[in-house]
Amino acid sequence: YIPLSDGIHQYGWGARGRWFLGTVTDETPGLSRALCGDKAKTKEVLSLAGIPVPPGSLVSGAAQAMQAAEHLGYPVVVKPADRERGEAVMANLKNLKAVQDAFKEVSGLSNRVLLEKHMPGEVYRAHVYRGEIWVLSGRLPAGVTGDGKHDVASLVAQENARRKVEQTLVAQLNPIRIDAEALALLNELGMDPQSVPEKGCFVALKEAANASTGGRLFDVEETIHPETEKLLLRAAAVLRMDLTSFDFVTTDISRPWYEAGTAIIEANSGPQLSMLYPEYDRRLLETYVAGSGRIPSALLLTDSAGIRDQVIRMVRADSAAAIGVASVQGTYLGDAVISGPQDDLCAATRCLVVNPGCKAILVVSDGADSTAQGVPLDRFDTAALAEWSPGLDDAHPVIAGIDPHLAGQMLVVPGDARVVPGRTESRPDVATLLSDLFADLRSGQGG
Repeated sequence: YIPLSDGIHQYGWGARGRWFLGTVTDETPGLSRALCGDKAKTKEVLSLAGIPVPPGSLVSGAAQAMQAAEHLGYPVVVKPADRERGEAVMANLKNLKAVQDAFKEVSGLSNRVLLEKHMPGEVYRAHVYRGEIWVLSGRLPAGVTGDGKHDVASLVAQENARRKVEQTLVAQLNPIRIDAEALALLNELGMDPQSVPEKGCFVALKEAANASTGGRLFDVEETIHPETEKLLLRAAAVLRMDLTSFDFVTTDISRPWYEAGTAIIEANSGPQLSMLYPEYDRRLLETYVAGSGRIPSALLLTDSAGIRDQVIRMVRADSAAAIGVASVQGTYLGDAVISGPQDDLCAATRCLVVNPGCKAILVVSDGADSTAQGVPLDRFDTAALAEWSPGLDDAHPVIAGIDPHLAGQMLVVPGDARVVPGRTESRPDVATLLSDLFADLRSGQGG
């Protein structure tokens, strides 16, 4: 891959290169990503398309929040509309005091506060990639499972110690904290941090099942109902998202969404799938990057200005082939001048690698630049040697450096075949050599 800027990476070369910022791709519409950054606006659009979402609205003050809660009926949820990863989501609020306190906390982080109905059921996350659900996970709030021996405080300490070990692999495992919300939940159960839960009893210490507050995901064994699956795929299509994840709630994932009180809680524009399921990294790249991501490539070794100029003329005369030629004397793509002379052959080559209009790359080198700077590509499909004035003995060190990166044969004219014994194909003259080299670039698929 090629690091570009500010966390953006390109996988593949030229016309096969794709940009990624995590799981945001060069296909992800900027409008859609901006929309998903605001929960209230996302809900509005989904609702327009008939996608079920929790009823609710933005509230501008504590009095309006309490009035909205009374109108919706308890319990309710208060959360910032423009924050990610479940930050400051206050769920299952059951009275005016709880709403008032929640609004005070949330409004300290954002001036867009959303109040909505707390929907009953289990919370799930579905990763939707290009019209297909790749992963379906359940979501658990922060909490501990009793062993019949240790109290809640000790269980939390043990769980947080385990998470420190796992943190290098799963970046979303935040520590569990026994805060005011946790104490209130324990109090509802007639417990406190020194209570010893029964073996196998799960004790929730947060209402909302969010990773930011210590929640975690788990694999779901149940099969999602086809109608609910269609609902999620339809929601992704409505938002024009190629990669997204939905947090949704349902009373029964095995039943159709319209029978199970299903509602989409949130849409995520940059789901961190690989943090939890690293095996999907390769699948993601294979889905987006055609083939190996490489375009046809060739290396021409020559120190003849005449041949170099001839090559440039051939490239510019056949602009439809979109062949790029990189050299320290100048870089061209079809009939367009990409850059003027420069000392860095690797930089000249990168000009073509990051150009989506480039369908094949020809690097022209006199050998000195490759020896001094290194080989500009990690692989060439083919290479050619033409009019090398220093002599074949001087070519051997250059060829030795290039040979590990050469996938195919080296084209030579009679008399030069001994440069790379067993790796050469002879052509009768330079004109035929160049013609065949360009034919390979036009017809090749990359390796």
